[in-house]
Amino acid sequence: MGQQVGELTLEEIYWAYRQRFDIEHFLRFGKQNLLMDSFQTPDVEHLDNWMEIVSLAYWLLWVAKDEAQAKVHKWQKYDKRYKKRVEYGLPVSPSEVQRQMESIILSFEQEPFLPKLQIKSRGRKEGDIQDKRERHKVVWKGKKAKKKRA
Repeated sequence: MGQQVGELTLEEIYWAYRQRFDIEHFLRFGKQNLLMDSFQTPDVEHLDNWMEIVSLAYWLLWVAKDEAQAKVHKWQKYDKRYKKRVEYGLPVSPSEVQRQMESIILSFEQEPFLPKLQIKSRGRKEGDIQDKRERHKVVWKGKKAKKKRA
């Protein structure tokens, strides 16, 4: 608009908006679903750590989007928007990936996560004798002495 109308091309404007759209979506989704605004601390370092955890969780959803399928609830399958998304092959939303995350993780190969079988120790050799433990005298708590009043 105005005097600077020719400084940006339409493609530059599109990519600037597209980048801003992704940022806005992350902030909205992070606050609504990933508890980004729920952590309250006076310490800036703790807040930075929490924001990093939220960012990693969102990144994990982004990485898992290829494994998730477009599944919806029964009441959503007749929705026009859903039919259009399936028709055009649009990627699944982060919310759909979050709903399917348990099944995605359970589909991993379980071998690395199973407990490892450990070789049991041989134990004591036959004929070994351990020293007996030292027995300590039982000390009973005595009665309190009465205080003298002045």
